[in-house]
Amino acid sequence: MTTTITIPKTEYKRLKQIEQRFKTVRETIAPELFPEIPSEDIEEYAHPQRIRRSLKNALKQYPVSR
Repeated sequence: MTTTITIPKTEYKRLKQIEQRFKTVRETIAPELFPEIPSEDIEEYAHPQRIRRSLKNALKQYPVSR
């Protein structure tokens, strides 16, 4: 069974904006300085539940400051 972590829409939108800006910089300004960022599925790891739990605990202990 897969457990998903939900993030607030504002955080999701902010991450998408950052991703788009990074992509623009990588493609137009300096493609040789920014190699492709690997993306991987958390399910590829041995214990994805532990990773999710650790992330959840870390976000509780160290909330995002604004």
